[in-house]
Amino acid sequence: MSDLIKDPELISAMQALGCGLKSPDLAKLSRELLKITVEASLNAEWMGI
Repeated sequence: MSDLIKDPELISAMQALGCGLKSPDLAKLSRELLKITVEASLNAEWMGI
């Protein structure tokens, strides 16, 4: 289990998302997840959350 993510449903969903992907696809998935995370963080900070 992840040290940062504690929600078992989220971990399961992320594992299912990456299941069966090859290295190049995992790299793309990783970049997209990072992009989504950074955008959500910036939006939350901008909105004062």
